[in-house]
Amino acid sequence: MSALLRSTILLTAAFGTACDTSDKGVTVHNTDPVVRFEAPVEGSTFQVSEAIEFVASVQDNESGPTELELEWTSDLDGLLEDGTTPSADGSATFVTAGLSEGLHTVTLKATDPRGLIGSDYMTVKVETDCLALTACDYDEDGYTEEQGDCDDNDDTRHPDADEIENGIDDDCDDLVDEGTQRYDDDGDGYTELEGDCNDDNADISPVADEIADGVDQDCDDVIDEGTEVFDDDGDGFSEEDGDCNDDNSAVYPGAVEVANGVDDDCDGVTDEGSDAFDDDGDGYTELAGDCDDDDPLVSPVGIEVCGDEIDNDCDSYVDDEDDDTDEDGDGFSACEGPEQDCDDDDEDVHPEADEVCGDEVDNDCDGDIDADDADTDADDDGYSACAGDCDDTRDDVFPGGTEVCDAAGLVDEDCDGTINETGAVGSDTYYMDGDGDGYGGVSTIEACTMPSGYTATSTDCDDGNPSINPGSTEVCDGADNDCDGDTDESSAADVLTWYYDGDGDGYGSTIFMACSAPSSSYVSASGDCDDGDSSSYPGAPETCDGDDNDCDGATDEAGAIGETTWYYDGDGDGFPGSAVSVSACEAPAEHLPAPGVWDCDDSDYYRNPDAEEICDGVDWDCDGSDTEIDAVGCVDYHRDADFDGYGVDDDYLCLCSSSGEYRISAYDLEEDGEDCCDTEWGAKPGSATWSNRRTDCGSWDWNCDDDIDAKWTENGFCGVLPTCDDVAYNWGWRMGGSRPSCGGWGTYLTDCDPTDYFLGVPTDCSEDTESRQQECR
Repeated sequence: MSALLRSTILLTAAFGTACDTSDKGVTVHNTDPVVRFEAPVEGSTFQVSEAIEFVASVQDNESGPTELELEWTSDLDGLLEDGTTPSADGSATFVTAGLSEGLHTVTLKATDPRGLIGSDYMTVKVETDCLALTACDYDEDGYTEEQGDCDDNDDTRHPDADEIENGIDDDCDDLVDEGTQRYDDDGDGYTELEGDCNDDNADISPVADEIADGVDQDCDDVIDEGTEVFDDDGDGFSEEDGDCNDDNSAVYPGAVEVANGVDDDCDGVTDEGSDAFDDDGDGYTELAGDCDDDDPLVSPVGIEVCGDEIDNDCDSYVDDEDDDTDEDGDGFSACEGPEQDCDDDDEDVHPEADEVCGDEVDNDCDGDIDADDADTDADDDGYSACAGDCDDTRDDVFPGGTEVCDAAGLVDEDCDGTINETGAVGSDTYYMDGDGDGYGGVSTIEACTMPSGYTATSTDCDDGNPSINPGSTEVCDGADNDCDGDTDESSAADVLTWYYDGDGDGYGSTIFMACSAPSSSYVSASGDCDDGDSSSYPGAPETCDGDDNDCDGATDEAGAIGETTWYYDGDGDGFPGSAVSVSACEAPAEHLPAPGVWDCDDSDYYRNPDAEEICDGVDWDCDGSDTEIDAVGCVDYHRDADFDGYGVDDDYLCLCSSSGEYRISAYDLEEDGEDCCDTEWGAKPGSATWSNRRTDCGSWDWNCDDDIDAKWTENGFCGVLPTCDDVAYNWGWRMGGSRPSCGGWGTYLTDCDPTDYFLGVPTDCSEDTESRQQECR
């Protein structure tokens, strides 16, 4: 055999496998069934126990609709129905009224005869319309409408709520603000805010009539006024005490009766004992001319009786003094008797006339003239009128007599020409008013009447200062302005208001009236709403602690220290977006704290970090990806780490589409076989690779058929002369040597040639060998 022929045979043997088209095949892929929901509308809301009809259409390119097996599931309630088949037209219907309350993702899976799955899903919401049910506590305040909740939208209104002043029936008893100052509890038409001082008693109100019961019925802070037990005029007597006119303080039992047509002493008789009363019942009072109102026979129309020493007709004439017997009109008649007028022609002469000294006339008709007449000392005081007695009708009036104060100022008892002079008996003590303020001091004078510059009081504690006296107003000046013994008392006109500062924050709450602060614990600033907490006072920094720190009536208002940033949850899914925020102590309605992951679409309730990802190209769970592992509708993709087109069975991910190393579908894995070493590109099912080393996985099985085949298995030997290589296998492992195992080295016979020619004829066969490493697969 020529060298060219041997080379051709070797090349053909070496490359025969690579050129064999029998290794090539045609792969036919089965497609997934197609599932599409048609009803109800995505995101529809149903009530608990309401029947829901799910309608979908299914189809498959390789199978008829009735060959597909259906499975209905809910992410909340699990398996709903399985093992059913669609109708011949591909319509699939499932009706249920048993879904639990919540947001359901309902998935329909259709499995074809070869195990491929197609699916679609939709979301429906099942809820309880609590507002439509009287037995449901919608606002979670512990009461249903059946239990008396009058507003099941408001958890502050229920039968056990406290009624407050807000114009709302808080405790659901059909009454508004009862028990508060705004409510007319007793139904008398007035609330406490309108002045009702006892709103539990309908008989007590600002317009009630006061009755005598010791209660302030008309709420004017005065008790029983206008009733018989109340002293309306302040005279010390009520009508019950016998005051017959309780509107006049001068009329009361025991008052002095005066002639005024009024029963002053309330004894049922008017003006008795006065000149205006007809004491003897003769029809004439003293004011009407009755000269003896104790004798009914004596009156202006009485008949004068001579000799009875009575002025019967009250004309001021007695017996013979009557005009009928008194010719000279001097009041005395000439009738015989002790009072006989001794000269009835001279009106200046009569028994009652004063004896006139020096006229030599018996003026008083007693038979004696002038000083000889005892009547010139008519009062027997030892002084005759002729001897200076200035009033000889009174024995207490004579020269040197004792001056006595008389109210009329008509009697000069000591006949010195001065009446009621200083020091007279009956004088009162008057006090000099040195500063003219109406109040006297310590300097006094005794006089019948108060002299100019004097007063009847001695209570002026500083008679040199007209602004200081018992009637002055006390002011804060260090002086006893009203002379009550106290200085700068709390009743001073310009008294200051101080407030007890219990916590030392500069603001007080308890009022104390004084000219000056009683101690360092009193301050002039009020308004402390918590005088036991030095951090609470008007103007204090508001902090988020539930207290009214700045005493403005509000708690934890905007701008308070320690506020939290709250983010608006626009779609109410429990996850806020980052776009709209507000700072506040407590979360406003529809606001939440910052989440770990933001809501990527705060207008879509179903898109949030808790949502289940779906293979539809939308990032439902807001993680920045729309193709997460195990998303609804995902397909299992097996790992092809060496990118040789073959995957491994136990390393796969359920993905929306192939990704990176996970690129072999379950169907392709089943059809093409499993990669036996996924880190070695050349090691794969059907691989034509021979190698003198193990795979990365430590195996010689490069074609993944579970068998180890050596590449060179023949034993080589030479033929016989003259050609030496005239046998089929004159190449192979050198005879006499061992065939090496995979990766082992051995001597390999590559050719046999004749050598050692003699006379042109070969005498020996020469072997061509090489050291070769065994390859396997």
